[in-house]
Amino acid sequence: MEALQVGATGVNVGFRVTVGERRVGGVCLVTLDGDGRWGIKGSSLVVS
Repeated sequence: MEALQVGATGVNVGFRVTVGERRVGGVCLVTLDGDGRWGIKGSSLVVS
């Protein structure tokens, strides 16, 4: 995992993993909600 863009209430996180024979990479947008909880709001994945 790597933080690609960081702000006060959000971060874009890039990642690469191997699942069995497949490689999965992508970016997730993680933001801080109004109730103080962090959560994934969106993602983009590539499976090869």
